[in-house]
Formats: sequence, C-alpha cells, structure tokens
Amino acid sequence: MTSILGSGAGSGSLFDSYGRRARLSPLFLLALPTLVLCAVVIPGLPSWHKFWPVLAGGGLLVFLDQISRDAGKRLEPQLWDSWGGPPTTRLLRHKDNPNPVLHARRHAKLARLTGEEMPTKEQEQRDPARADHVYEAAAAYLRACTRSEAYPLVLLENGNYGFRRNMLGLKPIGLILAAATGGVALLGCALSLGDITNFSPSALAGVSVLCGLSLALWKWKVTPEWVRRGADNYAERLLEAIETLEPQGQ
Repeated sequence: MTSILGSGAGSGSLFDSYGRRARLSPLFLLALPTLVLCAVVIPGLPSWHKFWPVLAGGGLLVFLDQISRDAGKRLEPQLWDSWGGPPTTRLLRHKDNPNPVLHARRHAKLARLTGEEMPTKEQEQRDPARADHVYEAAAAYLRACTRSEAYPLVLLENGNYGFRRNMLGLKPIGLILAAATGGVALLGCALSLGDITNFSPSALAGVSVLCGLSLALWKWKVTPEWVRRGADNYAERLLEAIETLEPQGQ
C-alpha cells in the first residue's frame, strides 16, 4: 500500500529538513549513549579529541539511514490497522466525522481539485473499500501539491510524524543499546572506584545516568499513541492545505 503519511513531502534528501528530522535524528538518539561512552573511555587523548568518535559515528548514522526509515515503514500497516486506517483517510470518511460542515467543504474542494467526485455517505457505507481508494488518491494528490516550502506547516508535521514513526521502529534496538551501554558504564565506574582502571568515575556515572534517561525515553515516551498524535497532526495540516490550492490550469 502506498504511504499516506510516511515518506511524503520533503523526503528526497537525507540532509533536507525531513531527512534531518525524521531519519537522522532517531539514529543519533539511538547511538548517543554509546558514542558518549566511547568519548569517555578512550584513554590518552585530550578531552576535546575524545569527541572524534561522535563525528565518526555521524558517518555511521548516514550509512544506517535506510535502517531507520525501513524500521518505521515496516510498522505502518499494523499501526494503521490498529487506528482504523491511515489518519488522512479516516479524516475524509463520513462516519464519525466531528464537523460535517468542514467535512462537506473539504469534499467539495477535493472534487474540484482532483476531478474525482468524493463518495457520498451512502456510497461509503455501500462500498467502504472503494471509498477508501478515492480518499487515498485524494491524499496522494495533496502530498504531491504540498512538497514545497510554500507549505511549511505540512513539511514540519510530516517530519515530526516521520521522526516518531522511525523512533518506534527503532525502539527494540534503542532499549537494548541503552541497557547494554549503561551496564558497561556502571561496570567501568565500579572498576574505576576500585582503582582498577584509569577511567573517570564521575564521567562514567554521568554516562550511566544518560543511559537511564535514554531507557526511560524509549520505554515510556516512544509508543504507538505518541506516533498516532504525530500522524493525526500531519493529516490535519495536509487537509488544511486544501483551502489554498486551486485546480491545475487556473
């Protein structure tokens, strides 16, 4: 199924606003505890040189970009099933729509924009699968029309949704990596307190705290509901763009 939400506006380059927010940022948060630990434990270097592993890790993040994106994309079908469909499609359906006046206005404008009549309530009830196909096609049209800086809120919320989706896709790896790094840092802290190593106990303790915070972030913040809020925000901004669009050729 073509993504209604995921890799839409602005996702062409790894270093455009979408790529930085949705693809690189999750990988940076994933690797941050381990990179900081590497910077702390490398012996015999001035402190400012110890940040070279972070820079080297940045190259690894670029290499792993597709892992971030693919991890999030694999989740979309099951997320949409649990939500009752892609958020843009749900907002275009007649059932359970909270504002019938706005809903009718959007349907009328989409019909003029796409040249495709939107399903009536009766048609949607009679053939919901076909109705969803029409709504998905309308959403695809809107995505194609809003891939520019002229729609900053659409681009922003698309990036926010992509970030949350990819974070959820990386969650199992994030939990394991934060826990493993925290364990290594705690062990190193204990050894340094016993004068077995030359590592700084306070620095390793700081890494342990960072790993604990990272674990809490992955476990309690990165959830399907968190992703859904981002998806709904993007769908709303996408549909708001209807108001400023005109049919092609006008």
